[in-house]
Amino acid sequence: MKHERLRLLNEKERQHICQFIRVLIPIAKDMKHPMRKVAKWQIKQTLWRWTADAFNTQSGAVQRDAIKFEVCFQRHTRKAFKVKQQTGNKGLRHEHVVPRGRLAIEIIEQDMSVEDILKFLCKWCHAVIVTRGEDKRIRPTDDMPEGWTFASGKLYQRYIDSGLMHEICDPSHNGI
Repeated sequence: MKHERLRLLNEKERQHICQFIRVLIPIAKDMKHPMRKVAKWQIKQTLWRWTADAFNTQSGAVQRDAIKFEVCFQRHTRKAFKVKQQTGNKGLRHEHVVPRGRLAIEIIEQDMSVEDILKFLCKWCHAVIVTRGEDKRIRPTDDMPEGWTFASGKLYQRYIDSGLMHEICDPSHNGI
């Protein structure tokens, strides 16, 4: 079975992601650097790796998007679980609880160290598999609600505001 050869990224692999991000921060911060926008974009793309990739024990390498839509690894809504069973990945979205752009801005502005990036991403960089309809309820914009901050905000604020918080299931509780 496909899932048996996959495992979530471990701390060492996640540390590599953080090291890569750290290298890009000075470029993303430098208003005069010609690659500034590319560096910021690359940080956002790398945050995708944090939530969608897994380690393939058969190949011995990180596999891109290996668990992007896998309800046995990702938090998901009840509807997304049913859609996955019925149609596979069609109609599903891999949605970041805190938008990647917001995470990237915070990492860049705070000029985080590798260790700080690791702690920050462990706390704030999570995904939930949702249906397309649920995605529209969560994201009228690609940002957190007005007034939300990392210092005082709740991780799942957009899900609370959209009425979907009670629909989120942990991957260990499938077969609802």
